[in-house]
Amino acid sequence: MNRSAGIGCFAGRRISVIGAGRSGIGAARALVDLGAIVVLADGTPEASLGSSVETARRSGVDCRLGAGVEESLPEGTELVVTSPGVPAGSAVLQAAVARRIPVLSEVELAFRITSAPIAAVTGTNGKTTTTVLLAEMLTESGIKAIVCGNVSADNVKKTLVEAAREAEREIGPMKPVLVAEISSFQLEWVEQFKPRVAILTNITPDHLNRHRSFEEYVTTKARIFAAQNPEDWAVVGYDNGSSRSIGESGLPGRRVWFTTGAAPPDDGPCAWVDDGVLT
Repeated sequence: MNRSAGIGCFAGRRISVIGAGRSGIGAARALVDLGAIVVLADGTPEASLGSSVETARRSGVDCRLGAGVEESLPEGTELVVTSPGVPAGSAVLQAAVARRIPVLSEVELAFRITSAPIAAVTGTNGKTTTTVLLAEMLTESGIKAIVCGNVSADNVKKTLVEAAREAEREIGPMKPVLVAEISSFQLEWVEQFKPRVAILTNITPDHLNRHRSFEEYVTTKARIFAAQNPEDWAVVGYDNGSSRSIGESGLPGRRVWFTTGAAPPDDGPCAWVDDGVLT
């Protein structure tokens, strides 16, 4: 499916981007490029945000800093795109929900503005290592890969929206694979986000100051698989109880276990360690 065919649906629409961090600025600039009328809103005063906001302003974004709910959601707002740093329970996002304004995460936006395949990696631990390793494997196989998302390595920091726009500028029969590290925060407002390959490393208690419970955290992580279909791949860690429970829940994609055990847990596709060798 050529998802980028839907890019034109943003042209002329009044969109508020909430959160003026790197993800928000990247999303705002991309939307302006696509013809949207964009407000970038953040409750933090501009003096505390640094010079990057000025880059968005020069791109034609209406930047509103130190903004409250009404300034963030001006009359006529048709869509909200939220940065991962903005909690789902924040006043501005809850106001958008109450007003029946659709809310999308920035990774959902990225998915909708590119036809490039996405390999997405989530989990509590091992995300960056797995993301970078996967990109290296693709590169060694002759497939161009762009590392992006919530990657903690400073030398490869690039949002998924930025990578999506870069991929759309590529000329040739094949788009690069966007290899994205995805946090639970980025999965809170996904709808159609459908990685060609989705990987869940493990889940242990984390970010419980943001998520109301560990169960909510697990449920949010599982959303990486929700929109997949039988042609997509769901790679799941078997050795961790929480990730295993997701893998056993009847995923829509083709499940592949990985385990450090000496044998696969069932007769389905699996990667395991046999006498110190990955099989």
